[in-house]
Amino acid sequence: MSLRYSIAAACLMATTVSFAPVNTASASPSHKIMLVFDSSGSMRKAAGPVSRMDAAKQAMSQVLGGVSADTEIGLVAYGHRKGKDCSDIEVIAEPRQGGAPAIAAAVRAMKPLGETPIADAVRMAAQVAQYDELPATVVLVTDGEESCKGDPCALAGELEREGIDFTAHVIGFGYEGGARAGAACLAEQTGGQYLAAADADQLAAALVQVVSQPAAPSGTVVASDDFDGNGLAEAWEVINPDDTVHLVEDGKLTTATAELGYLIGGKQPNNIFAWNGELPAGDFDIAADFTAEMGQAAKAIAEVAIYDSQKDVVTARLYRDGSSNNQLFLEVVAIVDGKKSNARTRVATGACCPKKFDMEEVYSNVEKQGGRLTLERRGRKVAARLDLKDWQFNDDTPSTLRTDELLVLKPKGRAALYGGTWGANYGRKDSTIVHFDRFEILSFE
Repeated sequence: MSLRYSIAAACLMATTVSFAPVNTASASPSHKIMLVFDSSGSMRKAAGPVSRMDAAKQAMSQVLGGVSADTEIGLVAYGHRKGKDCSDIEVIAEPRQGGAPAIAAAVRAMKPLGETPIADAVRMAAQVAQYDELPATVVLVTDGEESCKGDPCALAGELEREGIDFTAHVIGFGYEGGARAGAACLAEQTGGQYLAAADADQLAAALVQVVSQPAAPSGTVVASDDFDGNGLAEAWEVINPDDTVHLVEDGKLTTATAELGYLIGGKQPNNIFAWNGELPAGDFDIAADFTAEMGQAAKAIAEVAIYDSQKDVVTARLYRDGSSNNQLFLEVVAIVDGKKSNARTRVATGACCPKKFDMEEVYSNVEKQGGRLTLERRGRKVAARLDLKDWQFNDDTPSTLRTDELLVLKPKGRAALYGGTWGANYGRKDSTIVHFDRFEILSFE
């Protein structure tokens, strides 16, 4: 089963109600919610004792308050800048982890001014979620019908044809007569649900129902190794081996590398641990539980990869740049036929800006508790993910970190693990010591 990415398109109208927080804490880091907020002129109408706009802001704050920090969430708004302008649609925030507080603040600042371009807003949300490359779900909640000559029903057919596992759900708030038909068709043609809400309480309950996503499938383990033997299992090949600096002991594969080398450039490194089994044909993870003594080497690195050669490699890597800024990065790198692309996120820094971390404590936690480093493939995209083991880099840093995605059509090679020292090491010759506790390949088909 493929992981489903979620977009929530919402014209949120509800008075203050009490309900459980949105249950996204266990969702996959790949789970994306795209909120589309209706700030059209009709939002000035009453919804009980308050305006629809005020009720919507209250409901939005409650919903966002229940969103887990590791859920990727973004915002599209329409009608918030101009009156009588059907082009007034804006991507306020692209989906990212920890984005909920900023989105709530953006909504609180909006005024109901414009038109209701439902079809174009849903199309924009789908495009932001890359619906033609990844599974996607739209949840549309609206009190009004299309007012900008768009055709939601026709759009549904287009998105269904072009999308990869595309679904739209619709919540209709106070619809009368024929206004329901176009939006309901959006759901029906894509295999989604149409949910009616007659009052604010029903709307809030319906919103929680469709925004709360079940936990993503955990995947099927198709290959694994706990390194419990007295040596490497026969399924492994060590490329360019140096037996003096790696061993299997106490349920860990340990590698201690001082010689400069890494998977994506320069001299081919020693001790690339390549798994001989085939990778799944569809969506999959290559993951390794690890700890690493990164405090010793200024240029320490741990990698989980699909490796064929240094000209054909896709790798998820956690690495230290021990320059004056003393930073730690999570990165996905793809080299296909010698051509390189990468996506990187900084996860901790000893510099002053924007946040200063106690890097000695960070390296201590990486060494003692570690985490799970994963190379994800979803559709034609790859990303790097880091899940921490019962600790955080900082109080407001999520326990799951993920890079942006790269397009890699046909990765070549085998699953591989590597721990080493990259680039110039500022005169220091200390080893990078990485302990791999468990290796897994998970299939999501």
